[in-house]
Amino acid sequence: PLQVEKRFALDFSYEDFITNFASKSIPVVISGGARTMTQSKWDLAHLKKVCGNKRVVLKRSVEDSAEWARLENGRTTTVREFVESIESGESTVKEYLFDWSLPLHCPALAGELTIPKYFADDFLQQTCPGSLYQDSWPSLFIAPAGIHSELHIDAFGSNFWMAMFQGKKKWSFYLPDDAPLLYPTYD
Repeated sequence: PLQVEKRFALDFSYEDFITNFASKSIPVVISGGARTMTQSKWDLAHLKKVCGNKRVVLKRSVEDSAEWARLENGRTTTVREFVESIESGESTVKEYLFDWSLPLHCPALAGELTIPKYFADDFLQQTCPGSLYQDSWPSLFIAPAGIHSELHIDAFGSNFWMAMFQGKKKWSFYLPDDAPLLYPTYD
């Protein structure tokens, strides 16, 4: 895995991001920016309040799956029920809310979000209105501790950004030239 440079949002210019990272396809962790992206504090209580009654299909990791990132559909529930199962520690089944489109499923929450300057002109925002996936992002991920997806390359082999509002996430980065060595093997 690659070592990834970290930058603090308040001291990291858009020009520095484009010149030294984006244009060279070099990953970077930008810390301290998530709290400036939303009108309200995004925590589990707020998510329950704004989109708690929305129904979701959870994802679960299946070891021998041929699905993307080895994720398959799990049960259907509401955001509130799922969050409460995490908060109570009852979530024994290792499922999570994965890549749930905010504009499509919870526009009120999407409306609270300001996309950071680094990503405001991303590829999907430059496509024509109504294009496949153009209106699907940003998306939401909620998971109990210990959940993971298998090694994967994001859709379209595109760049990806994620804001962490609560918790921790472990990432592994590899050089683009190593991609052929990372394909899954099936017996």
